[in-house]
Amino acid sequence: MSAAVTEAKRLANELIRFESRGAGDTENAMRRLANRYGLSWRVFWSLRYRPQKDLSVGVFEKLREAHAAECKRQLERMAHELQIAHLKGVHVQDLEDQVSALRGELETCLAQHRERKD
Repeated sequence: MSAAVTEAKRLANELIRFESRGAGDTENAMRRLANRYGLSWRVFWSLRYRPQKDLSVGVFEKLREAHAAECKRQLERMAHELQIAHLKGVHVQDLEDQVSALRGELETCLAQHRERKD
């Protein structure tokens, strides 16, 4: 298995973990991700259960873009939840600090990804 396939497998599994709604939802999560990001659900299935020896660059790039978009979506979701908690008067300063740090890391990662593309 090449390094690209290993990284693609890691990205796909993380995307599935983000999307899964519990036990038994793996295949449905793969289908939802495929529809959302324009990939075949078979890409997710094969990376999870039978990784090939090599992977096309286009599929790898789509997975990386999907992973970055999903990370951003998760951070925005968490920020929204923190905002609701703050409005209800719940003390969440530690979580706000962690979200801010994660947002900074994500923005740095996305900037590096854009530089590599150019």
